[in-house]
Amino acid sequence: MLCRFRRALVVGSLLALGFAVGPVPSYSFVESYRVDRAPLDFIAAAQVVPSESLPVDSLPVEAVAADAAPIESAVSTVEPFVTIGVSLDGVPTAPVSVRWEDESGWSEWTELEVEVDKGPDASTAEAVHAEATSRSVVTQPLWVGNATAYQVQVGAADAELVGSAEAVVVRPDGQDLVVEANDVPAGASVGRPPVHPRGEWGARAPSNTIGSASTLKMSVVHHTATGNDYTAAQVPGILRSMQAFHMDSNGWSDLGYNFVVDKFGGVWEGRDGSLDRYAIGAHAEGFNTGSVGVAALGNTTTGGASNAQVDAIADTIAWRLAGAGIDPTTNVSFTSGGSSTIPAGTVVDLPRVIGHRDIGSTDCPGAALYSAISARIRPAMPALVAAKLSPLGIIDVAAGGPGSVLVSGWVFDPLVINPIDAHVYVDGAHRASFAAANERADLATSHPGVGTRHGFRESIRGVAPGRHQVCVFGINVGPGSNTLIGCRDVDVLSGDPIGVTDAISAGPDGRISLSGWVLDPDTEGSPEVHVYVDGRGHNLGRATGDRPDIGSAFPAYGAAHGFSWSAGGFAPGRRSVCVFFINEGPGTTRWSTCRDVVVPGGAPIGVVDRIEGGPDGRVTVSGWSLDPDTAGSNEVHVYVGSRGFNLGLASEPRPDIGSAFPGYGGSHGFSLSTGGLAPGFHPVCVFAIDVSGRGPNSLLRCQWIGIPGGSPFGNVESVTATGGRVTVTGWAIDPDTAGGALVHVYIGPQGFDAGRAATSRTDLAAAFPTYGGSHGLSWTSPPVASGPQRVCVYGINVGLGGTSLLGCRDVVV
Repeated sequence: MLCRFRRALVVGSLLALGFAVGPVPSYSFVESYRVDRAPLDFIAAAQVVPSESLPVDSLPVEAVAADAAPIESAVSTVEPFVTIGVSLDGVPTAPVSVRWEDESGWSEWTELEVEVDKGPDASTAEAVHAEATSRSVVTQPLWVGNATAYQVQVGAADAELVGSAEAVVVRPDGQDLVVEANDVPAGASVGRPPVHPRGEWGARAPSNTIGSASTLKMSVVHHTATGNDYTAAQVPGILRSMQAFHMDSNGWSDLGYNFVVDKFGGVWEGRDGSLDRYAIGAHAEGFNTGSVGVAALGNTTTGGASNAQVDAIADTIAWRLAGAGIDPTTNVSFTSGGSSTIPAGTVVDLPRVIGHRDIGSTDCPGAALYSAISARIRPAMPALVAAKLSPLGIIDVAAGGPGSVLVSGWVFDPLVINPIDAHVYVDGAHRASFAAANERADLATSHPGVGTRHGFRESIRGVAPGRHQVCVFGINVGPGSNTLIGCRDVDVLSGDPIGVTDAISAGPDGRISLSGWVLDPDTEGSPEVHVYVDGRGHNLGRATGDRPDIGSAFPAYGAAHGFSWSAGGFAPGRRSVCVFFINEGPGTTRWSTCRDVVVPGGAPIGVVDRIEGGPDGRVTVSGWSLDPDTAGSNEVHVYVGSRGFNLGLASEPRPDIGSAFPGYGGSHGFSLSTGGLAPGFHPVCVFAIDVSGRGPNSLLRCQWIGIPGGSPFGNVESVTATGGRVTVTGWAIDPDTAGGALVHVYIGPQGFDAGRAATSRTDLAAAFPTYGGSHGLSWTSPPVASGPQRVCVYGINVGLGGTSLLGCRDVVV
């Protein structure tokens, strides 16, 4: 798969631990291509004056014969290109030929193949896009290597097609793309011949989603007509240029063929998804859905197909037919989607392997390869398919157990749904036979249609300690033969117990805790674990706790090999803890580890986060405390002057303390809020009370606080007179209390009780956070005498201080 960025895979540490690691992706840089079009300027052959590099005697007879009068384009010298084709407005009646100039001079004239039936099925989204993108007729692309000039020739009878004809060239675009070489979909390797995935030739991603057929019915053989003069190293570049031509000139979603086979026998994945599903191609219009298009890279009309190429084509087709459960000796009824020779809706009876010319007006796949279909490819199908219809399977696990070997995996015969037998050989000797009938739900995804009851998990007993070769065979049913699923080297262990003490720790309440795992290689059960603390022994019993990781690492022994232990009552201080694994059978009891741990103890600790005095004689205290001797909560006492308060247990939720001291939990917060203190300064001291009696109480903090008091203060913001009444607004605070201050208003000599200044004022809450915002005043008098009046506002004192004049205003009522 083409990719711009990939995440690096680090496997060294896994390999060092003995884990199996898949192949590391490898990356390379490939040259990308673009498609350019250029108009062709045609003139009659008699008007062409050959250059010195084009002597008349090098031209074909048709070019100089007066009666033939072919027409040729002017020579076009251009930027270097690697592939050329021609687009026309109709189907030519005579050959369309091209020649090109490269570093060795001008080539001979080469015919470009015209195939009107090569493309997506009619009315599909891909076909609609292609019709909007390209002309009605585009020749097959021809690989020319590295050329810098070209000339095109068409028959005189096709002169009406050249008015807007264009050369379509593919050339490097000057950019390198990063591709991953290992781009094989999961499960695709089972039963298939060696196929180079798309990543190996630098395929572009499809321009649209590639659809899938529900079933495979047949294979259509093609040749690409791109020329035969190429090297193995040039194949990836030819495929990229052909893909660019199909996508950017023809308007297809991707390369048209499902697979392409080069003359050296190399098989290349073409259209995206062809390795692991029935991807619908654009290789045979009207017959794409339900067929696999396999194309020989080259022109088998002008040259024959190599033996390696024919054999690889046959092997690829056999793999796809076998995977679909198709008998290659049968025919198939196929409903045409519409081609130049078979109208849409026509049902035709076809062999399972055909040439493109069997369903369209074309010479494809060339005379030589078409002959090989009937002479070599079809006759080879029964044996090739039968071989691929032999059992398929994998070994998931091959592991040593107590005097035994465990094997598990799956195996099935593609011809039957029912389970088949599997045989196991140890060091060449047959040791077990069984039906592979366990449920394997994953097969529904990886191999749809074969059923899911094909799994096996079997333990072969009576195997001596040491290394053994274990091989599993799938027993064939019907055509095909027994299949070696695989062989593994397996170590059967014996001797001392194997295990690890993962953790030893000490915590409050004199508690020591430990955990780990252990197994005895000579028994399926779990051995005992003994622990010694300062020489005193404790039998933990058998290690039977669930440890899925151990079950994965030692599948023949299972997961019930974990142990954990926690005991309290140990005195504070340094303690020596040793763990022993008790042997059963051959071997000896094994010492696992000894570690020193410190059991915590001592005086309580804690922090006073807040000590604060406020109105109404209120003192507020908060913080946290814990006693190292216990996970429980300890008491906290607060002294304000000589007055003591027992806050009880510091057990309020404090998640931050639980994180900082995980052995103690988070229930260690405390808080106090009490009133009644006289205005002035007071000492406040906070003590954490020891629980165990082994340590002293701890003074956490002492601090002087101030309790506010004094005369009211505030502001008269407005005094207005309307309708014989006076309205006063403002605010007032009495330092002695957080409640609203009492306010009196005098209008002239007449006094009024305005109540408490207690309306909400957010500005006051911000300015005086200790008192809050409920200190606003908005008061309107009853009717008063008309005329000029002086209005005065007083804050009435409570507690320390005296009544305060907040302000006076003159108004006219």
